Amino acid sequence: MATRKRNATTTAAPMTARRREVLDTAARLFHERGYQGTSMDEIADAVGLTKGSLYHHFASKTDILAAIYEEAVDFVVAHTTKHGDDVPPDEIVRSLVHDILVLIANHRFHVTVYYQEMRWVREWLPKRDAARIEAKGRRYLEYVEHVVERGIEEGSFQPVDPRVAAYALIGMASWAYQWYDPSGRVGLDDVADLFAGIYIGGIATPMSRTTLTTEGV
Repeated sequence: MATRKRNATTTAAPMTARRREVLDTAARLFHERGYQGTSMDEIADAVGLTKGSLYHHFASKTDILAAIYEEAVDFVVAHTTKHGDDVPPDEIVRSLVHDILVLIANHRFHVTVYYQEMRWVREWLPKRDAARIEAKGRRYLEYVEHVVERGIEEGSFQPVDPRVAAYALIGMASWAYQWYDPSGRVGLDDVADLFAGIYIGGIATPMSRTTLTTEGV
């Protein structure tokens, strides 16, 4: 049975240390038990708060979920602003893959919850919250699509379908949340370089592919 939605969106509160603890703990519990399988009582117990004190930091469980969604998508959207128009598309691809892996390494539970619960976003969240988060996700997809289009126009990428290619890039990098271990034998930069090399090698034009092979990844 779906959780009751709030009727209005609340203004985001400052990210205090306690609010940060609540958010990170909730993300872990949502990861372990699912959103519907976790209660506000359980979140309060996990951070050593009364339920009343917990509501001081987040007005509802849907507020917590919305904050988790937004932190994940805001991270990758914010990083798109660091790429100027003079940066080659293949370099941007490397950067985008790296950024997604950094997000996974630092906020694995957030990313897991994002993908685990995202298909229910319209059911779990108020309409305005869901629309805002979905719009941010589309903005990021469109940015990646634009990078692919630039590569095609400049002759470094083959004339592939930009939307499908954008989904492929995001999907390949994001799926690492299922298995990537920051303390494992392969470092983040190495994984990012490998992913970017596989992706770029697959859509690069023959001439660009030769250049990539010569210069290395």
